Amino acid sequence: MLCSLILKLLAKNADDRYQSAFGLKLDLKQCLDQLLLQQPIADFDLGTQDISSQFSISQKRYGREKAWQAMLGLFHQAAAGRPAVACCSGMRVWVRRYFCGICRNPCSSAMAIF
Repeated sequence: MLCSLILKLLAKNADDRYQSAFGLKLDLKQCLDQLLLQQPIADFDLGTQDISSQFSISQKRYGREKAWQAMLGLFHQAAAGRPAVACCSGMRVWVRRYFCGICRNPCSSAMAIF
């Protein structure tokens, strides 16, 4: 269980990490309580009471998997040396900006121009 807790602390995606010290403290206390009773630490859901004090928008994609796969396909096509152009339309402006922003991550890590 402690391994899972540490992995949650070190998660690459910020949405998967603890959002507050309070949530971490409660999970550690639950582990300690079980140890003080000289019991093995039983599995439990981590972060169930972890609530951030700040509002933040999740970086996870919901409901755009088909569009995301199409964009990744164009990226791989361009990476293979074949020209590719993508137009993003039909969504609200803020959705297009967000979608293009998350598409930029794989491009910038591959030294591509986006």
